Amino acid sequence: MNESQNKQVLTWLKSGQSLTNFQAASYFSIYRLSARIYDLRKRGNNIKSELEFDGSKHWSRYFMKKSEK
Repeated sequence: MNESQNKQVLTWLKSGQSLTNFQAASYFSIYRLSARIYDLRKRGNNIKSELEFDGSKHWSRYFMKKSEK
């Protein structure tokens, strides 16, 4: 587990912002966001995801509701 990356992702999501793989790579140099989300969910964080589409491309957007911090 990469604790530093987990902390960055959790802090970002707790601030009320959503996060995609592209954003995680651009902002934090995290290239396996789904692994970080898995780690955080395993620890009891209620992280939601939505699948987004653009033509033939698709990706997940991760978020937490502010009341679920």
